[in-house]
Amino acid sequence: MVDKRNHIYKIFTAGNPFIFQTDASKLICEGYTVTYVAMQLAFYMGFKRIFLIGVDHNFTAVGNPNEKQFLKGDDPNHFTPGYFGNKEWHLPDLEGSELAYHMARFNFNRSGREIYDATVDGKLQIFPKITFEQALDMCKKKR
Repeated sequence: MVDKRNHIYKIFTAGNPFIFQTDASKLICEGYTVTYVAMQLAFYMGFKRIFLIGVDHNFTAVGNPNEKQFLKGDDPNHFTPGYFGNKEWHLPDLEGSELAYHMARFNFNRSGREIYDATVDGKLQIFPKITFEQALDMCKKKR
């Protein structure tokens, strides 16, 4: 992390090479999804268990992965219609993000850490599925 300004830190990211960075002071791989960046930061901060909530891993957009498009009207793919609505954006790369998620799972498991998916009706099949209530119960218990 660099450019410290009181409480703001900047991180440097890159799409390649495919790595799982355990040191946030170095270049962090984007893995085609901000979720992968967050996983690397959580690992660096020492989290032993993380829960994914709201990772639908499902998009209605049509086109090639990473293709730049202008989304006319509301955004049906995110939690709020204005997220990318009436804006330029890049189509998701679900296969690329799945490769990144596999790397995250491997690195967490190798270090005795865990990632769970508590998303309701999500399409991601990389991490063990649990309910939101189970995630809350697990947070109450010591590891």
